[in-house]
Amino acid sequence: MDGTVYCAHKGKGEPGIEAPLMWTPFTPAAVQPFVKALETAAEPLPENASEAEAAEREKGIRAASEALAAARKWRPDTAIGVDSPLPPHW
Repeated sequence: MDGTVYCAHKGKGEPGIEAPLMWTPFTPAAVQPFVKALETAAEPLPENASEAEAAEREKGIRAASEALAAARKWRPDTAIGVDSPLPPHW
């Protein structure tokens, strides 16, 4: 809905035991700035770049990659406020 994917699921619990129903959102468009930052960090250096510049570029690529990986995750679960004794359906 409005560019966000929502997932509703049963929280932790054994089948037949009541467990909270949960939901979590993910907005794919929200990762676009992180993709752009990684693309920018990965731009080639000039041929005459120093080792320090190359090391700084690698550091920037690593940081941008880690930020993108974190942004691609679903947000933390939120309880809906209803419990269910039913097993999850896949």
